[in-house]
Amino acid sequence: MKPISALLRKHALSLLLCLSFLSCAWPCQAIGQSAQSQSVMPSQLKPLSRSQLYWAFLSYQNHLDKLAADDQAKGKDGSWLRNDLQKRLGFSDQDYAPIRTSAQRLTSKVQVLAEKAKQIRAAGSSSGSTQAQALSGLTKQRHEYIGNEINSLIQALSPQNKAALEAFMTQFFSPKNLTFSAPPSVGQSAGTAVQK
Repeated sequence: MKPISALLRKHALSLLLCLSFLSCAWPCQAIGQSAQSQSVMPSQLKPLSRSQLYWAFLSYQNHLDKLAADDQAKGKDGSWLRNDLQKRLGFSDQDYAPIRTSAQRLTSKVQVLAEKAKQIRAAGSSSGSTQAQALSGLTKQRHEYIGNEINSLIQALSPQNKAALEAFMTQFFSPKNLTFSAPPSVGQSAGTAVQK
């Protein structure tokens, strides 16, 4: 069995890659670009923007909270998942509460937008530009939600906790910490990272 930290790192990297693909695909479809034009080789990955770091971190915390709730529903102790990032940061429950609240609130808002985007794509349109405009509007709204949540969270954190959180996120989601393994059928697969 792998150590817990290795399992959590694997979950974090999987979630980050998933978010990168989603973040890349959604705006591309909104403005009509191909997803291939956004792909980057692993050696070309760049650090995530501040908003991407916060979004990835908050999404990951929400993911861990859901996994912990699933474990608890099965009669298992899920607290080690729920509190992993908090412990790594050295935050008290009170210090970490705004982060947990932001994670839940932002993820919920973005999921609503993702569902709307899915419905727009499924419904199709007689005019591709109408669909692109609707998706572009949702993308803009998503960026606003993320920006507003970051500002709200920053105000709720002490300056020391904000600095500790940003340093931790930068290190945790650093491209040098990401590893890629190509699918067997592809050979030289490309990973993606999205820059704002």
